[in-house]
Amino acid sequence: APFENTLNIVPKCICLGVGSKKNADPYSLIELFKTLDISRQAVDSIATIDIKMDEPAIKSLKDYLNVPLFIYSSDELNSITGDFSSSELVKKVTGTNNVCERSAVLTGGKLIIKKQKGNGVTMAASMKNVEISF
Repeated sequence: APFENTLNIVPKCICLGVGSKKNADPYSLIELFKTLDISRQAVDSIATIDIKMDEPAIKSLKDYLNVPLFIYSSDELNSITGDFSSSELVKKVTGTNNVCERSAVLTGGKLIIKKQKGNGVTMAASMKNVEISF
């Protein structure tokens, strides 16, 4: 803080798109999130594919951040165009070649962090356009 009294405004404008292997460690997404340079207060929501919505790691992250979880079908994720990382294994299991980046972008905003991996989970982040006026 540059001054004795400094106001820091952190808009809720980040969506985390997440993926998880079946029964990945419940804390693995929380650990991966902590490696990113994103304020916890900036996270507006998380998103994933419908077949992964009950995974322990995804539920733990949702509870840790206390934000809404958006769920999408593979068809909805495939409807998004863009330059996304691709995995044939993910496509075979889920019906889409990328869950985390596509779900982050579908929830809103521009992809700012491409797919990050760790301990059986993946995470990407998008940022919504925010305008602050006083």
